[in-house]
Formats: sequence, structure tokens, C-alpha cells
Amino acid sequence: MSPTPQTTITLIRHGQALHNVDHDYTLPDPVLTSLGESQCRTLPERLSTHPSTLPAPTIIFTSPLKRTIQTSLLGLQPWLQPDDNLTPPRLIALPELQETSKMPCDTGSDVEELEGIWGEMVEWGALKGEMGEGLGERETWRKKEGVWAPEPEKLKRRAKWVRAFLKKVAEEEGVEHIVCVLHGGFLHYLTEDWSGQLKTAGTGWANTEFRSFTLADDPEDPENVKLMETKGSRDARVDTPLGPTEKKQFEETVVAN
Repeated sequence: MSPTPQTTITLIRHGQALHNVDHDYTLPDPVLTSLGESQCRTLPERLSTHPSTLPAPTIIFTSPLKRTIQTSLLGLQPWLQPDDNLTPPRLIALPELQETSKMPCDTGSDVEELEGIWGEMVEWGALKGEMGEGLGERETWRKKEGVWAPEPEKLKRRAKWVRAFLKKVAEEEGVEHIVCVLHGGFLHYLTEDWSGQLKTAGTGWANTEFRSFTLADDPEDPENVKLMETKGSRDARVDTPLGPTEKKQFEETVVAN
């Protein structure tokens, strides 16, 4: 079965976090800076004026790191807390969306700690192995070993799993719009688009940048699903410069694969 044609997948990079400022990658699971929080608060307006008309999502998947959870709750608040009687989307922490490296800044916190901070605002079942079959033993997602190891082939496999998972959700749920909030390094693996990414760079995605995609079968690999960026999304990001912090990070950061 082909993916639901009308399903849009919007991918969002998290807001600026503490490790982005001074490049201190020893910080454990850093939170957003005040600038990062401000970036998130501009997301609703930017999403509403995007050339690709985006309906409210049915499901939001977030990486379980603190900066992505914060970005989801701050930046997508109008969807998560609608003023009318609409049913808000589910916000699900998905370990497969975590960042690529095993540095402390890219290693998640214990699920008990996360639950203690955000409680029932986020669904944590996937981190406990309670939400269907994942890429591997989801309870071990913080160890950065096995399927979670920061190795190129394993990262490609993880990205391939996520694309297939999104296709499955789109088909089974029949949803129009799915949002994923994640990280600059893994976004390149997930989209299979390396434009703007250099060997010595962290990512070509700015903080809180978002792009929209549709799902398509891969004619060269029947087991693979492709993410095809929409024309409106592609046009909206042409010649859009990175901010000073993002540019510095892009030029100096090495993704530890």
C-alpha cells in the first residue's frame, strides 16, 4: 500500500540550547536558552504563514531530549492547547528521534526524571517499551549501544526505520499531518538530504527551522520510504541565512559519528 497522498510530515529542529552557545558538549541533556525559548514562541506565527498550508497535526513525535520536549511544548502550544473544542494532538516521546552522537549533550535523561518534570503532558510509553515494536530494545535508548550506536550505518538504519514508521502511522491512522521535533544531525540522516552539511559542521538546519514533506515509495528499494520536500517548503528556505550562532555552530561543530 502506498502512503496516504495527503499526509504531510513537518520536521522541526529544536530551539537554541545551552550547548549551542559555548559549544560545551559535556553538558548533560541541556535545556533551551532564553533565546531558544523565544525562538520557540515565534514558531506558531511562522507555521501559520508558511506557503504550505498546514492543518493541525493529529500526532506530534518528539525526541526525548529536554530541548526537543521544550520546543514541542513551547513552540506547538496552540496545537497542543487549542482554544476551541478540537481534540489536541498526542505528544509522544520517540527514542528513535534522538540525536546522533554519544556526547553528554546528546544523551537523554532517565525517563523517571522526564516524567517528574512534564508528567502527563507527554506520552512516555515508547521509552519504556510499552508502545509497540520499535527499532530495538527501547529501554536501552540512552546507552548509545547496539542499534542506538553513533555509527553511520546504524544511524542510516534508524532513519530508515523512522521513515517506515511514519508511513505506517499515516496509513493506519489516516492522518493529514504529523509533526516530528528532533535534532540537526539526525535530520540529515532522516531526510537523506545533506545540503548545507559539511564534514566539519553540525547541521544545515537553523534552530527552530521547519520543513514539510510528503511520503513516497523508493523505486530503487521497496523496503525504503522517501521523504519528499514540498515545493512550498523548498521555496521558503531558499537563500535563508543562518543566524550568527547557528552559522558558527555549522562551521565549527563536528558531529561525532
